[in-house]
Amino acid sequence: MKKLLIYSGLAMLIMTTTQACKKNQLPLYEEGSGLTFDQTLDVPADSLNYTFALNVVPKTKDTVYIPLLLTGWPSDQERQFVLEVDPMSTAKAGVHYDFTPMKFPANKVSHLYPIIVYKTENMDKQVYQLKIAIATNESFSKGAAGRYIKIDSYTFPVGATSYNSFKLNITSKMSMPATWTSDITYYFGAYSNAKLAFMIEVLGINDFRTVPYGGKFIYADILNMTQKLNDALNAFEDKYGYRKKDENNQEIIFR
Repeated sequence: MKKLLIYSGLAMLIMTTTQACKKNQLPLYEEGSGLTFDQTLDVPADSLNYTFALNVVPKTKDTVYIPLLLTGWPSDQERQFVLEVDPMSTAKAGVHYDFTPMKFPANKVSHLYPIIVYKTENMDKQVYQLKIAIATNESFSKGAAGRYIKIDSYTFPVGATSYNSFKLNITSKMSMPATWTSDITYYFGAYSNAKLAFMIEVLGINDFRTVPYGGKFIYADILNMTQKLNDALNAFEDKYGYRKKDENNQEIIFR
């Protein structure tokens, strides 16, 4: 039975078998270059949910970055790659998205590939999905997916995962983003769409993660945010005569 280990950085694939398990006989992967979709802190799985509702400044067009990982050795030349679109995708090219030039940079093992996304009139009621995969061309094949570890001087996260396909969900509906981590619930209370929209409106930001969770805020920042949010809630009540509620008819509160 064969096993695959993907090593981040050079992303070398090492093949072992249960029948020949001698450490000095482990061959390096030398069958060319492959590409996979990489896991990152902002993209924790094989999909990404993008919503125009999270923009602090309203937009009708934006750029989404899809993380790619090289399996094989980097090249000193920029190389062309190709993405194939699953025919079951509901997102349409030129309407909901456009690809940018597909060039994998020289001397790199990872790349954030930009896709242009567009807001359409009915996106507040519907999610459009773009499902993509790596297509084989003269430079790349579909890389082996799996878990990988850090080697040498590269700084990929230990235990992260790469995937053979990727789903981009595009909408303008408000929904809980991947950046709403457990620390945000701890400090600001349970999630609701109305609460998040209020936080964006009052604070002018859409990512509230603390430093231990990949964000930039410390406890003192959270205290200042909470004070501003409660002041804004009190101002709302003074103006309208009732407490602001969310889509579940629950009063919006901040701890």
